Amino acid sequence: MDYYFNIRITCLSALPIAIISFSTIAQQEQGISGHFVFPEYTDGVVTMHSGQILAYPLNYNKATEEMIFVKEGKKFAIANPHDVAEVEIEKRVFVPWEGVFFERLSSGQISLYAQYQSEVEAEGIDIGYGAKATDTGSQDLTNLIQEGQINELKLPEKYRVINRTSFWIENDNQREKVNSKNQYLKIFPKHKSELKSYIKEHDPDFKSTGDLMQLVAFTSGLQ
Repeated sequence: MDYYFNIRITCLSALPIAIISFSTIAQQEQGISGHFVFPEYTDGVVTMHSGQILAYPLNYNKATEEMIFVKEGKKFAIANPHDVAEVEIEKRVFVPWEGVFFERLSSGQISLYAQYQSEVEAEGIDIGYGAKATDTGSQDLTNLIQEGQINELKLPEKYRVINRTSFWIENDNQREKVNSKNQYLKIFPKHKSELKSYIKEHDPDFKSTGDLMQLVAFTSGLQ
């Protein structure tokens, strides 16, 4: 394995604040096609905990859950996310968490994060009687990595991408996944009554970035 400025080469051809602040985001809902967060590699900034600041075209690969950057026409992945303070791309902020990156959607006494993931599957081989044989998603991903295609924006037509977004709440230095009303209410037992009333009135979709951001803003006002 080669290294470059503490960043792994995967070249296949690489603080809470009192007021809630929202990142500028494009909606990233379930099922959107494509295995990258952005449609193109886009100029961004990587801020290291050491204070070093690096500027490169960047994108986040949801299939490998790696932050990819382009240098001299080659694609690299950040090898040690824990050394990174944050990554900013088009005014959207990504922070490392247990080896991958989450997008910070809001920050404050309560923070909201999105985890983007993709599963890549190849179309099966026709084995007759209307049935097809397929590899597992992990094998398809391995094949793409070995073929040097996983960090390309467009995959070969035989592959399909299944996207999913998970949301996480950070409160009192604890981060918990929240994909349902019951999960959300368990995080804030002191405000269960007010939150139930809000949820009944507004009926937020727990798969919607916008709905969750509004719910977190309301919850922050109760703290």
